[in-house]
Amino acid sequence: MIEALEASRVEFNPKDQPAESNQFLENWILNLYEIKQPADSLERLMKLLLLLAIGNRCDHDDSSADQTTISGLSHRRIGEIISSTRPTVSRHLGWMQRQKLIDVDVATKRMRIHILRMRAKQHELFAQPRPHLH
Repeated sequence: MIEALEASRVEFNPKDQPAESNQFLENWILNLYEIKQPADSLERLMKLLLLLAIGNRCDHDDSSADQTTISGLSHRRIGEIISSTRPTVSRHLGWMQRQKLIDVDVATKRMRIHILRMRAKQHELFAQPRPHLH
């Protein structure tokens, strides 16, 4: 299967890993693979945003930080990553804004993710087994 993807670039160099170490990147790729496993597109989106939020934080040593900002991903690109459509991603992101899980600055095209709220909502929605999906 061939996928049409838009060009993108990812750079990682967390403080706690030497630059030549592939362990961080290997773990990140495994986490990205796990994002595609849930049947629910909202769950996939939440997992992606949490992965980006945690991987993007400059203060890796400060586990109490509740927010991080990401930019540079269009709704269409997010949809490609989580195997969903742009309208579905837009609808889910709107819901997340109303739930105060994210804030979006339209002028700068930056999204602030409230990590603790996002994790709590993810647990509330998806921690229980759903018989219709198993």
